[in-house]
Amino acid sequence: MKPRSAGHLERWGFQTVLRAYTLLATATMFFSSSAFACGEEEAIAFAKRFFAEHRTFYFKDSPAVRESVTPALYQALQNHYRCAAQDGLCHIDYEPWLGAQDGEVSGPISFAFSSQGNNKASVSLRYQFELSPDRPKKKQTVVLHLASAKEPQCWKVSDLITPLGQSLAKLYRAKPQRIRLDRACHDLNRLLDEPGP
Repeated sequence: MKPRSAGHLERWGFQTVLRAYTLLATATMFFSSSAFACGEEEAIAFAKRFFAEHRTFYFKDSPAVRESVTPALYQALQNHYRCAAQDGLCHIDYEPWLGAQDGEVSGPISFAFSSQGNNKASVSLRYQFELSPDRPKKKQTVVLHLASAKEPQCWKVSDLITPLGQSLAKLYRAKPQRIRLDRACHDLNRLLDEPGP
């Protein structure tokens, strides 16, 4: 075999480096364009749709919910769904969107985007909480943690931070705090039947 000259090897090495640089530049442009395509505007739009279409996701399963949350969060939700089906109220005794058992979202909701890097982001939902018309409204915030997903979806919910500052995913992964409704009704009826002082 005829030995290659030093100049030939030098040219071959340069061509290899050039190819590698071109591939790296192309990959960088691809991922940058993908990240840009799934940025702030898309995250806020996704958070708005999720709030409008999946207000009951924390206790009611559906194929659409599964497609809108990460596998880890869906596993935690499944843990809660199973417990609730057997024992009624589990894990929490309040609506996570409100941080309360009663009340409602009053007025418009403002959405604020925050990038967390590593294909993660969060969208804060700020609103006025109204317990009843005769009580003053209170400003509250719910945070949706998002993880990047395959296009065209772009984002999935990885967690919800309640107005009380609690992680729904963490609460649902924990050992259930069961509150049996039949026992609660029995205790209430017993108290009502007791004679007054």
